[in-house]
Amino acid sequence: MADLSARDVEKVKFAFSIYDFEGNDTMDAFYMGECLRALNLNPTLAVLEKVGILATSTSSSPLVSVRRMMYAELEHILISLGERLEKEELLPVLTECCPPEDDEGFIPYEPFVKKICEGVKP
Repeated sequence: MADLSARDVEKVKFAFSIYDFEGNDTMDAFYMGECLRALNLNPTLAVLEKVGILATSTSSSPLVSVRRMMYAELEHILISLGERLEKEELLPVLTECCPPEDDEGFIPYEPFVKKICEGVKP
């Protein structure tokens, strides 16, 4: 980290902390691509595959989750980051804009983002 400024180190630590769900200074490699993208590093799927972060099938095409995230993670991010919200303030937004969770607790986040952006008037 010698090449990083103190500010960059803080950004990395903050991004990492978002994906440290258990609070034990670890992050599942599954989230590494998202964490790197949050730091504006924008690795391609090929780069992630090359460094072993992205699994591949027998046909060598990357297995990518269909742009989904855990509902609980979205709720945590929206309550904790930016202007603080109370859970009671957030629940109507999530109810209106989020598709239902799947059996694993995941939601596709693109429909959520589209609905939120539709409500934004310039």
